[in-house]
Amino acid sequence: MRMFSFKKENVVYFPGCKTSEEQRKNYENILKKLNVNFVKLDFNCCGLPARNLGYEEDFRKQARKNLEFFKENKIDKIIVSCPVCFSAFKEYRKILPDWAMEVEFITKTIADKISKLETSEKIKIGFHRCCYSDDENAEKILENLNYEIIRIKSCCCQLENKELSKKILDKIIRQAKGKVDKIITNCPHCFLKLKNKELPVQEFSEDIMEVFGLL
Repeated sequence: MRMFSFKKENVVYFPGCKTSEEQRKNYENILKKLNVNFVKLDFNCCGLPARNLGYEEDFRKQARKNLEFFKENKIDKIIVSCPVCFSAFKEYRKILPDWAMEVEFITKTIADKISKLETSEKIKIGFHRCCYSDDENAEKILENLNYEIIRIKSCCCQLENKELSKKILDKIIRQAKGKVDKIITNCPHCFLKLKNKELPVQEFSEDIMEVFGLL
């Protein structure tokens, strides 16, 4: 598997509130493995959950607060591993006239830096794409890692509605059971909702760590 280096710039890795400590460390190790230079900072929430609950003014205040934080730390580029936060930063561009940060979802960072891995056996997986992500790089990476991706009907995990969320995600598990060996998702919110006793569910960074031999 070939690796490529990034040019050095003021890049920060933004994990997001729902990214667990283990997942954050996984992504940091993956970026280091790929020779991506980045800095670590203490972050606030992206604010999007507040907007989703109707607190628009709080979202705007949080956006401004985060922008000033990035400016103070002379950040040029943000690498994000949470689709919800990535979506929030796209919204910042609409409400902050002085927002000029380059934002990249981490699956693109990874996809641009690895080549196809040949293995003797393909594993059947279901990939759950977060509704906040229109990014196809995760599937590109998984295909390069020689997974056979079985299409399952993904839908919103209903982050703020626990009762509806359980019904939807139970349906996803039922349709995947017997067709795939495991489900992989690149969203920490969806991962928390999808965990169950019937079918293995793996967060994207954990799978990449296994492939890199870092676990």
